[in-house]
Amino acid sequence: MLKVENVSAGYQSKNILHDISFSVKKGELFGVIGPNGSGKTTLLKLISRMLPLHQGEIFVKNCRLADISVKKLAQIIAVLPQHFSEVFSYTVKETVALGRYAHQKGWFQSWSKEDEKAVQAAMKKTGVQQFEQQLIQYLSGGERQRVYLAQALAQQPDILLLDEPTNHLDLSHQKDLLDRLKQMTKMQGLTVIAVFHDLNLAALYCDRLLLVHKGTAKKIGLTDEVLIQSDIQQVYQTDIIRQAHPTIAKNQMLLIPSIEEDEHETIISEKAVVEYHDRLIVLAPIPLRTMSSIKGAAIGWYQTFVNMFMNEEGAQSFSDYSPVDMKKTIIMRQQNQDRNKIYRYVNLGESSVFFMITGTKRDAIHIWIFVNGKISDDAYIHGIVAATEAKTRILFEHHLPASQQRCSISIAATQQGIQIDSEELYNIIDQHVCDCTEQLLNQE
Repeated sequence: MLKVENVSAGYQSKNILHDISFSVKKGELFGVIGPNGSGKTTLLKLISRMLPLHQGEIFVKNCRLADISVKKLAQIIAVLPQHFSEVFSYTVKETVALGRYAHQKGWFQSWSKEDEKAVQAAMKKTGVQQFEQQLIQYLSGGERQRVYLAQALAQQPDILLLDEPTNHLDLSHQKDLLDRLKQMTKMQGLTVIAVFHDLNLAALYCDRLLLVHKGTAKKIGLTDEVLIQSDIQQVYQTDIIRQAHPTIAKNQMLLIPSIEEDEHETIISEKAVVEYHDRLIVLAPIPLRTMSSIKGAAIGWYQTFVNMFMNEEGAQSFSDYSPVDMKKTIIMRQQNQDRNKIYRYVNLGESSVFFMITGTKRDAIHIWIFVNGKISDDAYIHGIVAATEAKTRILFEHHLPASQQRCSISIAATQQGIQIDSEELYNIIDQHVCDCTEQLLNQE
């Protein structure tokens, strides 16, 4: 559908883009990403022929862009720019109807049923039908953005160029707009080339991405091939973490704020444990990123960690007599009130690990691991595996029944200080869970 070959261009004699080459297939949603000033908007202006090429060629539907007439080009390519100038007072419908200009024929251009149908369909797709008789200057920024998108869709183009299409839109309208565009690429074969500042939206909706850096094509490919953590950090000059989306097979880029750590004590040790006759509570001074085998906990940020006794009649809810935020609380319950407990603090120099293991031979054994440092998602998973394997070995050696193996394990980290290697943490957890579980069972 579109082919860009060795293109260099810019303003006056200065090149902004240097030797850019890529192609876009029919029905593809192709995203262009990059920092401010990298040349993204300039690239769209070249494709829409608003700027001349200094070097190279652009082909649209196998024809040289320079050889296509203005009116024919308007039938093929529609543009939704970043900013609009509103000189005249048009209604919403009149504004959308301007998109039909390229399809008018003859000296006495008349409004046809086909034009009306295209305008109504475009307004319906963008959700602006309710405003059709209102003057556009009285609409909000997001509503106007949707009106101009409707104008572009009314052209019924083969290629739609969008410069920050979600600009001014709230979350629901961002999703609705991109859902509709994605559906149009699949169902109608519309080709969409869009500039994105939001990398996460680009990752969710684009088929492929072009990463532009200082006017050059840094990377072109599938979203996961382009959104590499090290490349994005280098190009955008900021700290990010790449994380998998929780429900679909797409990666997301998470910003890491440069916020100074609080000066209060953040080390989790035995000092953080408060003991009552029926429960142990670890009160962390800050929320800890936690992975837990407890049902309903999974992965999240928690600040209160409770190990409590539950009698045969059922324990009173912890929230009934505690003022803590239950959304930031993890609770492990035990049947036997006469539980044993082992605390162990392991100093690693610039980081440390605190172990709290509770239970008896007659009850499930629960393992709490608090890491005073930063750990990766891999380290969390390996840590859970290490704790499970270590505990299972000791129970097997003591010939204890399988009921004791229904334990809960939680690993919580401050995510402050230095990064702890995943393999190092695995070995530490394996060793000390073994030792602590052995010590716990020998207390009886």
